[in-house]
Amino acid sequence: MFKSSNPALKKIPSAIGETASVTGIINKTLLLFSIMLFGGWASHSYFGEISSGMMMGTLLLNFIVAMVYIFNPTKSFLAPIYSITEGVLLYSISQVYEYQYPGIVNNALLSTIGVFGLMLFVYRTGLIKVTQGFTKFMMISMGSILFLYIGSLIGSIFGMDISYLTGNSNLSIGISVAVVAIASLTLILDFNRIEEAVSSNAPKNYEWYLSFGLILSLVWLYLEILRLLAKVKSRD
Repeated sequence: MFKSSNPALKKIPSAIGETASVTGIINKTLLLFSIMLFGGWASHSYFGEISSGMMMGTLLLNFIVAMVYIFNPTKSFLAPIYSITEGVLLYSISQVYEYQYPGIVNNALLSTIGVFGLMLFVYRTGLIKVTQGFTKFMMISMGSILFLYIGSLIGSIFGMDISYLTGNSNLSIGISVAVVAIASLTLILDFNRIEEAVSSNAPKNYEWYLSFGLILSLVWLYLEILRLLAKVKSRD
């Protein structure tokens, strides 16, 4: 077991046999991404428009798989399951936005790729270093966002106005910009997690876990960018 400022790494032991490599993580990330694309294609080809019941079932399965894998990083078989269910969800969500604002999905995808490249550059050049202070800031920020989302969801059930989160006001757009910024910075944590795991000889099967973490961050970033672009376009 190796020490790290990243709490997610405390679950990763040092290996005795074959160890994780950057090449292996890249390959598995591309494979999980391909599986996610296949999930989207399959849902379109075989189901067309997904019913609300199937959507909720897929969402529940996706959430359970992600939570189990986060707390049990040795169960590598869960990574592809997460990816294929995530592909179904992302396709359905993207189609809704694309119907309302044609071209928005391509813009969101290109923006996500651009942010990924920028964050990788920032990390490799040392413009942002993953210190304990940075990690603590990120944990607090992500916790605050989760609290905001859950609180707003509960509030909406009881009739509370949550236009500050769902509308296109300056405040709502400002919140989305802030969330996109935090989602972008999670990639810095992922890059650091991968570098530390590889340098500390993490077991080979943890390549799946590290790739899963990267995919998780990219999905969140994509969805937040999609929401931000939709808010801006709704003002036109």
